[in-house]
Amino acid sequence: MTTYVKDNTNKPISNERNLPTDLIVVGASHVMPLKVLDPELIYDISPVDYYPYYAAFVYNVSDVRSIIHQKINCPSIKSIPEGELNYPSTIVRLSANEARTVTFTRTVANIGEVAVTYYAKLGVPDVVFARVVPRSLTFNKVNKKKSFEISFK
Repeated sequence: MTTYVKDNTNKPISNERNLPTDLIVVGASHVMPLKVLDPELIYDISPVDYYPYYAAFVYNVSDVRSIIHQKINCPSIKSIPEGELNYPSTIVRLSANEARTVTFTRTVANIGEVAVTYYAKLGVPDVVFARVVPRSLTFNKVNKKKSFEISFK
């Protein structure tokens, strides 16, 4: 899953009416096929990672089993909201009337260069405070996984 806000001419991606889009509109639907061949950093997620998400909104075990085609005991799984899935994009519902902080943990795997450092770059509206900890991740091995937290207020 990759999200880009600029096209191959480095201009903002436009929608079907030729108007500029934003991250919400682009989401994870804009794909650059050649980047798939050399992704460098990935948000690794497996079918098992979806079980707690399914348990959060599916009403009975048989429904979850029909989705995942495996036996599973939903009551024993702690449910999670969609924001907890290990995706590169995040949508957070915040209200101007409340001062709460929402924090998510993300885990990435380096499958590119052996020695590389990635730096956090945030694109949020001015009315939202966002923070990434740590601000950079340094990898010295291929397939090494590291986690970071992203908080919104």
